[in-house]
This record gives sequence, C-alpha cells and structure tokens, in this order.
Amino acid sequence: MRAEQLRSIVAASRRFHARWREPGHDLAHVERVAALARTIAMTEGVPVRVSIAAAYLHNFDRYYERQRADAMEAGLALARRMLHAAGVSKPNIDTITEAIRTHSFSRGLVPTNPVGVVLSDADKIDAIGAMGTVRCIEVGARRGRPPYAPVDPFCRSRAPDDVRYTIDHFYRKLLVLPERLITATAQRIARRRIAWMRTFLAELEGEIAGRW
Repeated sequence: MRAEQLRSIVAASRRFHARWREPGHDLAHVERVAALARTIAMTEGVPVRVSIAAAYLHNFDRYYERQRADAMEAGLALARRMLHAAGVSKPNIDTITEAIRTHSFSRGLVPTNPVGVVLSDADKIDAIGAMGTVRCIEVGARRGRPPYAPVDPFCRSRAPDDVRYTIDHFYRKLLVLPERLITATAQRIARRRIAWMRTFLAELEGEIAGRW
C-alpha cells in the first residue's frame, strides 16, 4: 500500500467519525488502535500501512448496529468503498476486510491473516488498562448501569452480569482479554495494563468497604 493511499483512508475515516460518536468507540479509540497496530505490526513483521488502514476502518459496524441486522456486512461494504476510492489493490482490500470481519471479541472468530491478528490484538489492548477502564465506565454510564452490584460487587460467588453492572464487565470480558491475545508484543503490553486494572479494582473494593 502506498503512503498516499493510507493518507486518503485516514482522512476518510476521520471525516466519517467527525459526524458520528459512539461512547468508547469514537475517533479517539480508532486513533489509539491505529497506533497500537503500527507498533505491533512493526515488531511482528506484518505490513504496517495495511495494518494501520485496517485499524482506521474497523469500527464502522458500530454505526450500523442500531439500524440494521447485518451491521458487520454494512460496515465492511463502507470500508470497501473507502479502500476502492483510495485506489487500494484488490488483494489488500480483501486482506483488510477479512481482518475487520474476524477481529471482534464478541463475534468469537479467529483471525485468518496476519493483519487480522494485528487488528485483533490492537483492539483488545485498547480495551484494557487505564484507557480501557475509562471506556468501560463511560459506556456503563451512558447505558444507565450502576457502577457495581450491591451484593458481591466483585463477582466472587456469582456470575458476572455486565448488562446490569459496569464493574461486572471487568470479570466478564476485560480481565480475560489477554488470553485471546496472539502476538508476543500485545501480550507484553497487556501485562502492565492488567496489573494496573487489578490495582484499580483492589482500591475500589477498599473504598466500597470503607477502608480509607
């Protein structure tokens, strides 16, 4: 992929996200995932520009999910149009759209190409650590969830219910994300972020229990 093609893709993605903001999945999230994708791709020997392009285009299904049942396909179609408009080759378009299709934790798919591995890892890394905690709280507040359950708030004797409580999302998803990471680079980054989150949860538990 040529540099001018990537610049065109980045500009198109930024224009799109300037018109639409989803808490936790806004342009700032996309920019962070792109930066992580760049780092992981460079370290792991995966095409860097193609990986960055995939990161800038990975979020479009979020825009469509409240409008249509085939949100992923609609998002992929938009990504294809932007890639085609930038003059990207068909093999790279196929690589990027396949990476987007398989990257999501919630869909439970396994990436089928190296760019998909990079995108999957980069997207998961942005869900953990300090920024992941901010995103989790932001989404929970927007959806009207209480921060924690009144009984057993840290899920020691009950199954996490992150539809009802924000902190449950740590135990339902965020703390298990490192098990889904594929690259050594992402696993290294995750170790520090997960340690920070465990410290945060320990501090929160102390405050809830009245240990000042």
